[in-house]
Amino acid sequence: MDALSKIYRKGYNYKKSGIILNDLTSEELQQPSLFDYKNPKDDKISAVMDLINKKYGKGSIRLAGSGFDNDWKMSRNHLSKRYTSDWNELLDIKP
Repeated sequence: MDALSKIYRKGYNYKKSGIILNDLTSEELQQPSLFDYKNPKDDKISAVMDLINKKYGKGSIRLAGSGFDNDWKMSRNHLSKRYTSDWNELLDIKP
């Protein structure tokens, strides 16, 4: 009402409205998006890692988050047929 009394002009119709702000948190508590955040040091680190891996072999240096034992391979024994993308795997329908 205080703001309205400052801007009120006779002869105009006014409508009551409002704004609701949900889930407000401080900047320190916000989880950064994986895709939005860009650290300028990342490109330099990646370039150095690429140089080391090129010189000493793939996987010579890597991020700790990628783990140490990467021998696991996905089992491909039970793959679904590719009915829509491979002529040899089309369904056979018999009467």
